[in-house]
Amino acid sequence: MKSNHIQFNNETIKYDGNLGELARLWYKNLFLSVLTLSIYRFWGKTKLRQYLIGSHSLAGERFVYTGTSDELFNGFFRAVLFLIPFLAMIVINVIYNTDLSFFAFIYGLYLAKYFAYGRLQYLNGRTKWKGIHGSLKGSRATFARKQFFSTIFSFGILIPYIATERQDYMMKHYTFGGMDGAFDSQPHKLVSRRFYSRLLAIPTLGYSLAWYARVRNEYLYNNSKIGNVQLAYTASTGQIYKFFAQNILLFVFTLGLATPVIIHKTNQFKSKHIRFTGNVDIDKLVQHSASIDAKFDDGASLVSDGFDLSLG
Repeated sequence: MKSNHIQFNNETIKYDGNLGELARLWYKNLFLSVLTLSIYRFWGKTKLRQYLIGSHSLAGERFVYTGTSDELFNGFFRAVLFLIPFLAMIVINVIYNTDLSFFAFIYGLYLAKYFAYGRLQYLNGRTKWKGIHGSLKGSRATFARKQFFSTIFSFGILIPYIATERQDYMMKHYTFGGMDGAFDSQPHKLVSRRFYSRLLAIPTLGYSLAWYARVRNEYLYNNSKIGNVQLAYTASTGQIYKFFAQNILLFVFTLGLATPVIIHKTNQFKSKHIRFTGNVDIDKLVQHSASIDAKFDDGASLVSDGFDLSLG
């Protein structure tokens, strides 16, 4: 029996979302969230994710988002339980003028890492391609702890090591239909480049930051694989600089009201510049039960969807 293979030759994920429809969903979500004191945002976020993820396709097959608003709603209350100690430290610090602000910062940083990984686990477990959900295994607590200590003890100096550690942990715990992720970690190549990009940021009007973003993304993607499929990043420094400059100006001068435009442009940019090369044996794709273990997006209301303005 002949095996059913898909061959990727520098293939991109196609994005065909409509800005008008995206804006309608986003503004409706904003208006109803304000009207209902943020209660509607769980339903609005679900509809937005369904639209955005469903607007992407690979090899003619659309991605499908299967998460529900109930899961986001329940996840929010789980997240609140984690936030109670943080809020308590803030309140006590304000009322009694104690020295708890440092501990609140430490705990908040840990929570940010914890929620971010949980969100990725949830999104992977709730996104299908060819009827198969992805799976990001591993422990949220372990990921948060590793990232937390790396950040604290390097005082932010070794950000490239932290980014590499994050990519390494995620790829080694990622699987799609039996195809496991892999990452070749060599973070020392990024340290000096990040230093020089910061040093030259002002005289180059931020162009050196775009240069480093290209170098970092090329390193992270070009050293990542999923099964037999090699990832690659193709954006040039000039394209990245233009992309970030336009989005930052849009956000600042519209006081955030142009966010749908930024989300749309970000999805267009990423889908164009992340490429896949290799083959997938469709007949051998199997659904692992671990793919749907993440039942709640604990950080749904704490981590934004849609766009990323990080220059690393």
